[in-house]
Amino acid sequence: AMPGDQVAVTGYLGSSAGGLEIMLKGLTVHGDSAEHLKAAHRRPEPCVPHGQVLSSHGVRAATDISDGLVDDLSKLSRASGLAARVEAGGLPIHTALKEVFPEEYMEMSLGGGEDYQLLFTASPDLMERVLPLLEPPACVVGQIVAGEAGRVVVVDPETGAERSSGRR
Repeated sequence: AMPGDQVAVTGYLGSSAGGLEIMLKGLTVHGDSAEHLKAAHRRPEPCVPHGQVLSSHGVRAATDISDGLVDDLSKLSRASGLAARVEAGGLPIHTALKEVFPEEYMEMSLGGGEDYQLLFTASPDLMERVLPLLEPPACVVGQIVAGEAGRVVVVDPETGAERSSGRR
């Protein structure tokens, strides 16, 4: 990744963590939302076609989100010798996760693993060309910045407060 690159993801974050939470705690949640979350954990779908699009259009920094957005972004930025900033208000979060976990959905989307969406970085120009080629909800969620390698700053969508995360 390079300073100024945008950070994007290919799909919803935190759904697998929500499904796992329902199953581990034996929560009684009825309806389609619970089934969606459990299915996200039990049967994640690899983003191979998305990866092929990214690769064929010149995206050079990407990884799957298996350990959670913040943790995997920390690894990517550390490998690049840079830091990152995430605008939490821009995260693609499925309505099922918000419905079932109204207090926890943000933390699940930032830290929950096993979603296997792709996390990638690209210049704003390349991002503008490649995002329309991916299925929604692929979107930009942050930026690569100069700073302590591996440091990830998460900006709270409601207060604008920043908190640091990531491995050092």
